[in-house]
Amino acid sequence: MLRRAWSLALARLRQRWRLGIVGGAALVARLRRQWRLVVVVGGAALVVLLAGYGGAAAYWVGDLRHQADTLEDSLQGWDIMKLDQRATYGPVLESLSEVTRDTRWLRLQLAPLRAFRWVPGVGGRVGQALAVLDSVHSLGRAASLTLEAYVGEDGLALVSGQGPAELPEGARRRLVAAAEELGAAERLRARLDGQRALMGLTKRYLENYDRLVPALRLAVRAGLEAPGAFFQVAQLRDQVQQLRESVDISVGALRSLPETRQTLQAMREEAASLTDQLGGLLEARQEGLGGLSESDEALVRAAMKTAMLLESLTAAGERAAIMAEAVLHQGLFTPEFGNTVGVELAALRRDVERSQVLLDELARVALPATDIQGDAPGMADLSRVISSLRTRASSLLERVNRFALFAEDSLGFQGPRRYLVVAQNNDEIRATGGFLGVVAEVTLENGILTSVRYRDSTTVDREPLENNPVPPEPIYRYLWMGRFLFRDANWHPSFPVAAGQLADLYLRGTGVQVDGVVAVTKEVVVDLVDALGSVTVPEVPGPIDGATARRYVDGELSYPCLPRHVSFRSKRCFDEDLFQSILDLSTGTPPSGQQEAVFEVMERRMKAKDLLFHPFSEQATAVAWELGLNGGIPQVDHDFLMVVDSSLPGHASGRVEREVEYRISLSTDGPSEATLRVRYQNRGLGLGEPCRQTATTKEGCFWDYFRIYVPIMASSIVAPSVPVHDGSEWLVWGYEDPESRKVTAIPRAGLSGLAEIAGYLTVEPQSVTTLPVTYELPSTMLRRVAPDTYQYRLRLEKQSGVEDGVSVFVELPPGAELVGASPGVQGRNGGWLSFVLQMQQSTDIVLSFKMPPRAG
Repeated sequence: MLRRAWSLALARLRQRWRLGIVGGAALVARLRRQWRLVVVVGGAALVVLLAGYGGAAAYWVGDLRHQADTLEDSLQGWDIMKLDQRATYGPVLESLSEVTRDTRWLRLQLAPLRAFRWVPGVGGRVGQALAVLDSVHSLGRAASLTLEAYVGEDGLALVSGQGPAELPEGARRRLVAAAEELGAAERLRARLDGQRALMGLTKRYLENYDRLVPALRLAVRAGLEAPGAFFQVAQLRDQVQQLRESVDISVGALRSLPETRQTLQAMREEAASLTDQLGGLLEARQEGLGGLSESDEALVRAAMKTAMLLESLTAAGERAAIMAEAVLHQGLFTPEFGNTVGVELAALRRDVERSQVLLDELARVALPATDIQGDAPGMADLSRVISSLRTRASSLLERVNRFALFAEDSLGFQGPRRYLVVAQNNDEIRATGGFLGVVAEVTLENGILTSVRYRDSTTVDREPLENNPVPPEPIYRYLWMGRFLFRDANWHPSFPVAAGQLADLYLRGTGVQVDGVVAVTKEVVVDLVDALGSVTVPEVPGPIDGATARRYVDGELSYPCLPRHVSFRSKRCFDEDLFQSILDLSTGTPPSGQQEAVFEVMERRMKAKDLLFHPFSEQATAVAWELGLNGGIPQVDHDFLMVVDSSLPGHASGRVEREVEYRISLSTDGPSEATLRVRYQNRGLGLGEPCRQTATTKEGCFWDYFRIYVPIMASSIVAPSVPVHDGSEWLVWGYEDPESRKVTAIPRAGLSGLAEIAGYLTVEPQSVTTLPVTYELPSTMLRRVAPDTYQYRLRLEKQSGVEDGVSVFVELPPGAELVGASPGVQGRNGGWLSFVLQMQQSTDIVLSFKMPPRAG
């Protein structure tokens, strides 16, 4: 029974189980049908949603890329050095405003997409793209606010000229907001950078972000902590060249001394203000108030060191201006002048030493390589400006230092300096200006003239003359001198060489060693008489003018020689007294404007090589070369021409006119053919007297040893025969060789790097003599400056004491096109260009031309 009951129970359980399974299966089937409906409906809804946003998303991705590109293009034009220019940044502001407006609209329209960032596969890309959108918006907003802070209605640009001590409130609000937007962009950028897989748009944006943000970040921080910094950097950049020019020795600088001092003072104050502002910017970071990165700090520190350097250099410039004013108002070489210059030179030396320390420190402040060499907008520009300022400051410091050393040495602040001043009469022309007459031995100590001693050039040599060296061959052969005498020592065309020979022979004859030589022609003396305006000499009643002085110097008027004179020749006695009168006027307290006129004469005559100064100390010599004071002849690797006359002997050169015509046909693939003609016209009256070398007169023959200097690269030189005149001592004494022409093309002979064509030429009165010379120059003389573009340069070197009329004709190669010429072309005939000059100073002719491209 139990078994039956048990069986019945089991049967019922099985029946219910079957019913349950069947019911469950039916339920599952019903639920499955409902789930399909949910999925279909949900999928349809999702499709509708994505369909609605799909087109928008595709448009959004494209528009986001466009907005990122627009932002990049706008900030590419960002120049951190020109933040005060509304005209520059007006279009940039409009572009940035458009970016922020469009990104704000996109953020609102696409906000629902943020709900899909969890979706596997696409969610990460959606998140990246939305983060890029937010970052673009913040970055564009920060840039707009920063620019408005600088160039807006109450921006920094309005007060940049005053170097604002306080930041305008409107500008401050904008910069604080810009800093907040930059912080937001920075956080988004960090989140993007932390993701493993970055899509192409994100990578490109991050690269551009890292390029664009540094200058923007620095502009914000500098605007908050140093509001006038960038304006002052830009202003100093524009003024530093003016500072360099203020230490030039020129009459123009003397005329504008008050303006120069004001400019220097303003620059020094500007540099000091910039130093303070940038120092405050650095301190703000140290106090935890700033946001400067390492690269930003290096850049700011370099800018501050540069400002400190310029502050020191402008102070040195003010010292130089004070010394120049002492020249104008206290007279040359007076005790007042010496005291003022001594004090200022000592201060100048301290400024120079301090500047050198700052320059060394600046060199150790390494700017980040990416800021200097990269293409980061704005930052690279600031780095280049700082680098440029550092380079210019270094050059300026070197120049100021050389000026200080030159002044200290030349004026006798490093010990007494004794100079030899030689007067040259260019009526009897010699290589450096003329035959030597009166000589003055002048001593300077601590900027003060302490002694003057006069000598006649013919009395310098000590008899007997065994101590004197053998003279140059032309002097021995045509002047009939067996020894090199002091009065002939200015034989070499390069004055530094001639000055050394003058000093050597002066030492041999007098036992006095000098520290330099000054040479002046009579043109300097005559011009100084007119400039001073009230010159008197002891033996002439009343003041004299330049024309009267010239008549005495030329010997047309007689002047008495007294026991106090060192010479017995009338005109040299006058020279001695006139020199002393000019010296007294020049070294006294000058009337208003007089000293300026004196310096104008000196500057003009230095350029004409009628006033030459060659000191022997190494540091002073370098400055004399740089300033062109010493009449040195430069070595060049291009075309060169110099004609040098030396009267052996005689004063007829005052009646002789010399003209030079030079023609050259240029070639880029072969030698250039040159033709030179030197024409002498003797307007002397002659008075029927025969030409005899021992009986020279002003109206008679011109006995000239000429030297023509052309490049050492010249070849195939052809010069005419130059026979010695029958009246020369060479032939009168029975020497048979009448030919005097000599061509020397040895690099170490004559003038270094130049070939010499020389001869002893006699030009009779009322006659014309022409010397034709031809030669070839290699195509390497032309400098290739660009593809198919060449430059030709000709140096026309002036001889002291002579003013030539020079005509230059240059023929361009066939098919060549003239690109530029200096000085300007005065005439053109086919391929020939003409330049006509009155040689008042050495001149360079430079022209560039372009050749047609070669076929094939």
